[in-house]
Amino acid sequence: MADDTRGNERQPAVTIREVGRETSLYSGPEGDVEFQAFGAMRGGEFVYRHGVMVEAIDAASLRWAGPQDGRPMSVDDRVRILGRLRAYFRDNRIPYNIRHPTGEVEDETGAVHPGFRSALPQVEHSDGWSLTDQFMSPEFPDPDDYPPTVRYRDATGEADLPRQVPTIGGERRRVLHPGGLRWVGQREGEAMSDAERSRIMHRIRSAYDEWGYRYDLID
Repeated sequence: MADDTRGNERQPAVTIREVGRETSLYSGPEGDVEFQAFGAMRGGEFVYRHGVMVEAIDAASLRWAGPQDGRPMSVDDRVRILGRLRAYFRDNRIPYNIRHPTGEVEDETGAVHPGFRSALPQVEHSDGWSLTDQFMSPEFPDPDDYPPTVRYRDATGEADLPRQVPTIGGERRRVLHPGGLRWVGQREGEAMSDAERSRIMHRIRSAYDEWGYRYDLID
């Protein structure tokens, strides 16, 4: 158990414990609240700050548990409990990333960074771009039927990137072909500048890297 104390004001004590796979339980003066929490990862590796694994918290996952199970959570309650979680992890010197519904990520210093609000097959980023890759998605249970491209979208237009999923070393994995990236939709047929190609490929790769998806680049 850890006391949530800030400055000279003593806050009510709270406890946080794991109750399932990637699920933790907050117990405090408001009641019991379950939320998703797990080791933050990037590129398939756990993220550490100051030698301590970063705890990833999904703000949208907070829900009442125990006697209040099923009751809608108000905005005020969510804000209050997130404040308790911040204080708890800071007091216990545990670095954290709170992923907000917008996709933005807040760390233990209070800094807010752009981030992803969903993973594949439909990645959405807080900066307003998205990526659709149906590899291993429920819509295509047969690997031989995967669409041959991934679709990138932002405010400037839509683009398709050729993607294959051959078996390499006994496993299916993505092979991306940056040279084939091209505009589709309203910009179909337009030449893509080097700056546009670089920006789009950087974003596509960041989506795979963020969630630890393996891929190869072949022009």
